[in-house]
Amino acid sequence: GVPLQVEKILDRPKSEVEKTPISIINVSDLSFDEQMYVVSQLAYSIYNWARPKGGTSGEPRILFFIDEIGGGGGKQAFYPSHPYNPPSKPPMNVLVKKGRSFGIGCIFATQNPGDIDYKGLSNCGTWAVGRLQTDRDRGKVMEGISTANVYVENIKRKLEGLEFKNFLIKTKDGKKSFIKERWLVNYHETLSAENL
Repeated sequence: GVPLQVEKILDRPKSEVEKTPISIINVSDLSFDEQMYVVSQLAYSIYNWARPKGGTSGEPRILFFIDEIGGGGGKQAFYPSHPYNPPSKPPMNVLVKKGRSFGIGCIFATQNPGDIDYKGLSNCGTWAVGRLQTDRDRGKVMEGISTANVYVENIKRKLEGLEFKNFLIKTKDGKKSFIKERWLVNYHETLSAENL
C-alpha cells in the first residue's frame, strides 16, 4: 500500500567523488503479486524518469537488473511466454524496446530459460547463455536465438556440450564467442591490529 518513491532513488546526487549510486530493491519476502507490482511500478518509473531527459549518445544513464525473470514459470514468472501476460511484462517490454534510446540498459537473468518470452527478448543486443540441463530449455533458447536473427552453425550441438561455467555470448553486432568464467577464491580471516 505504500507508493514507491522511485524518483528519490533515481535523482539522488552523486557524492563529491563521483561514485555511481547503486540501489538494491529486494522483493523476495513479498508475495508474488506484490513482487509483480513492485517490478512493474519500478520499470514504468524508470522509463518515465529517463524519457523527458531525451536521447543519449550511447552512454547509459541507468542499468536495470532483475534476476529470475522466469520465476516459477507461467503465471509465476515476471516475463513469461505467451499466453501469460502478468502486470510486470508490459513495462519490461517498454524498457527492452524503447529504453535504450533514453539511456536505459537492462539485464534480465533466469535459471529457467524455458519459461520466458523470447519474442520480446529479441530486442536485447547481448545474450549470455550458460549450460542448459534439459532439451526443453535448449529448444526454447534455440527458438529465441533464431527469433533474434542469430545464425550459428552447429549451435545446438555447442549448447548441448557446453561445460559448467562456460557461456555462449552473442553481441549486438551478431558476433558469437564462448567464454569461461574465471575461478575466484576469497579468504575470510580476522585481521590483527598490526595487519589491519
